[in-house]
Amino acid sequence: MERQMKTGIRPAPAILVYLSVLSCVSPAKAQSENPFIGKWTATWENKDGRSLQANVVITEAGGTWQTLAQRKLDPCVGKEAQLEIKSVSPKEMRFTARHSEALMGCKDTNIKMQMQPDGTVTGSRGQDEMRFTKN
Repeated sequence: MERQMKTGIRPAPAILVYLSVLSCVSPAKAQSENPFIGKWTATWENKDGRSLQANVVITEAGGTWQTLAQRKLDPCVGKEAQLEIKSVSPKEMRFTARHSEALMGCKDTNIKMQMQPDGTVTGSRGQDEMRFTKN
């Protein structure tokens, strides 16, 4: 009977070790599930045909968006805005650039990034088609 108790107790430490290792691996795996994490340059043409760029930094928790232009008539352009990630999959990410938090009166922008079969990343910002290049 004593021998059965020792045998019955031995798997418990092995299970604890397995669960400990599993809990350490899971966060690392979750981080690698977002292929859009990193620094990007977004390029697009506005409705007037003017070419624009933005620096985009995507992290697990969000990131930032900053258009690389400034307009005297629009103080919202050029201000760095925090990103709120709405959804992520291996092929698509949707997020909102919170311009309203950067400067009162500015409007938030919804952006979509899509991984294409050839590895390029395209997207949209309202009606504007975009291209993303990883830095």
